[in-house]
Amino acid sequence: WGGQMHFMTPNNSFLLDYTEEEIPRDSYYGWVSGKKWAQPSVSSLSQIMKTLSTDRELGFEKGKKAASDAEQYALLPVARVWHSHFKRLAKQGSLKVKPYDYRT
Repeated sequence: WGGQMHFMTPNNSFLLDYTEEEIPRDSYYGWVSGKKWAQPSVSSLSQIMKTLSTDRELGFEKGKKAASDAEQYALLPVARVWHSHFKRLAKQGSLKVKPYDYRT
């Protein structure tokens, strides 16, 4: 629940069940009225750990898939995406500077 959900999926991760709870007033992270956070389910974690204790191969398979999926977030693929966006903006006249060509 949060930013990591952009790259964590049921195919490459063991996702915990959770409930949304209001952030406690005495939270170290600060309290804002109406803001919530995810409270992970202990029973969900327990079940995942039991599964992995009897099916280690499942853990290795998901780990390999996670490593493969993470490659798209490496520096060069992300730089290529941003570079294409900047080039498009430059053509539209929306940029004040010329995009740097990382290939040189």
